[in-house]
Amino acid sequence: MTGEDDLFTPEGNQSSNSSADAGAHSAGGRKSGCGMKFFLILLAAVGGLTILCCCGIGISLYSITPELEENPALVKQNLARMLEIDLPEGYEAKKSFRMNLFSLISMDGVYIENPDSGVILLMEFSGTLAENKELQDSFKKELQGSGSSDELNIEEKKTREVTIDGKTVPFVFIKGTEKETNRAVRQVQAILPGRKGPILFVMNVGEDLWDEEQVLKMLESINIPKN
Repeated sequence: MTGEDDLFTPEGNQSSNSSADAGAHSAGGRKSGCGMKFFLILLAAVGGLTILCCCGIGISLYSITPELEENPALVKQNLARMLEIDLPEGYEAKKSFRMNLFSLISMDGVYIENPDSGVILLMEFSGTLAENKELQDSFKKELQGSGSSDELNIEEKKTREVTIDGKTVPFVFIKGTEKETNRAVRQVQAILPGRKGPILFVMNVGEDLWDEEQVLKMLESINIPKN
């Protein structure tokens, strides 16, 4: 299995063929893995709402194979096209990906990682379906708890508002422990007003490395490009 395959494979399904593979699941790897796992569950929950095409065939978003990009320069370009953001020290855009459902909806994502801290995941939705209020409401519903509560024992949840592109955006701050590992974590989730459509924002950080002031500074730096 390649690294690209691993990006979209839940941890329980990954194989380990050598001691090097085992090392990838060290403490730093687990910190990143939990954020990716949460993102996969959230995406599957939203994508699980079957889309009926004009021909009457049901197609789910999560059944579409993504196009992955790992070239650092191209990944940074893809991030810059989506939004401008001052990342905390140690965070780097590692991968970008694109998924399409004919001409109905496109999903452009960027995976940002700090091996010692956590992950930030961004996904911009564009196309006819991205403008659909029912689909947008489903994103917001997932952020209200179903995606998080499946993986976390939630201890605290609060909302902080940040102005982005002249609009007030509510960010959900969650404190809890992972049900599988009992590790204390923090998550930040939001739907941002993107240039082409809504942007799903998910951040996952271990409690021991959580710095709320630093996170708020990063969120306040977000700017949506005009072109």
